[in-house]
Amino acid sequence: MTAQRTVDAVEAAYRLDGDHDAWLAGLLEAVHRDLDLGAGLYAFSARVGAAGFAPDSPFTSRQLDPGFLALLAELNRDPPKELLDELAKSLVRVGGLEQILGAAHPVTRHFRATARNSGFTDGFTLFAQDGEGAGLCLSAPARAVDPFRPATLGIWRRAGLHFAAALRLRRKLAAGAARCEALVTPGGALADADGPFKDDAGLRGRLRTAVQRVEQARSRSVRRDPHRALELWQGLVEGRWSLVDRWESDGRRYVAVHANAPERRDFRSLTGPERTALHYVVLGASNKEIAFALGVPMGTAATWVRGATRKLGGRNRRDLIGIDQAEALQLELQGDALGVLRSLSATDSNLVARLTPGERAVVDLLVQGATNAQIAKARGRSVKTVANQLSSIFTKLGVESRTGAVVKVLDDAAATARARR
Repeated sequence: MTAQRTVDAVEAAYRLDGDHDAWLAGLLEAVHRDLDLGAGLYAFSARVGAAGFAPDSPFTSRQLDPGFLALLAELNRDPPKELLDELAKSLVRVGGLEQILGAAHPVTRHFRATARNSGFTDGFTLFAQDGEGAGLCLSAPARAVDPFRPATLGIWRRAGLHFAAALRLRRKLAAGAARCEALVTPGGALADADGPFKDDAGLRGRLRTAVQRVEQARSRSVRRDPHRALELWQGLVEGRWSLVDRWESDGRRYVAVHANAPERRDFRSLTGPERTALHYVVLGASNKEIAFALGVPMGTAATWVRGATRKLGGRNRRDLIGIDQAEALQLELQGDALGVLRSLSATDSNLVARLTPGERAVVDLLVQGATNAQIAKARGRSVKTVANQLSSIFTKLGVESRTGAVVKVLDDAAATARARR
């Protein structure tokens, strides 16, 4: 598995022509050189919510091995509930079953038992949610897979956030809920504007910069470095707009600026960005991933997370686990209406309890998106000491990266919170 053509895949995701099946087929065509592990690919979209996980489109495939197609029908006949839970509670997941879940996980055991005589042992899966209850799943089965490199998985995580944003935009457009608010030339010159772009010169300047960054990411020299390209091409502009190509009848290309911010249920006094950040935190996203998905500086994402945490009475982001399922109540007290938010929050998870007090303190800062240098400064330790502690934490949690540790801790905290209800 490689990540050499991720910009091609992002471009394919943002094509708005064609129906949903054609869109999925185009996406598979764009990723197959990187992700096909010798047995083809398949993809589908799904609805994800408190009631569970349910595909809402037929499977679209590309050269999928007939043997795996038969196995897929058997796997889906009675999937373990844990699979649905794993997908429903994650903003984005990438990797093989054992790499993501571990060999002892019920989903891994179910796959291995069902596929025992098929010749298939694992594969690659990318699942990403759009922030509004829809998700995209893309999978490549394999007969033998080595662990995927963390750096490669990191690139596909970012690409997955783009896929989810594109899915959200397509759904909004189909529902008539996403309009084009500006047209920009590839060089960043404004050709037409409506809404906030019409009167805000500063916003137009930032839009120009964002368009130029995307064009740079798509250039021949930069697109060969997918990590650099996806640093330039973030998920949204200013947390609100997606940039997509529009071709006019005379052959000229423009960049269309579509409103595409995720819309979430309100919680008391949270602002729109804080609600979005809250939802992403609940799905295990780090501040860095929130910043990338929304196209804002990491400091801005951290501010939104802190604001949501403070307004909801939490101490840190771990206290936000489960808040997305909070219950809004209207109470009548002596003739006055009072809005109340009732929620259960997770405290220490079972996994974190295995760590030493010092390691738990490091995990708290890690979950908040702190770098090694920031953790070292906050705890009065050397960067080398922090690196050693992180290595120990990764070993105890059975993960290989910072993102893996954050996801594992938040997942376990969510499970602990659900068990206490």
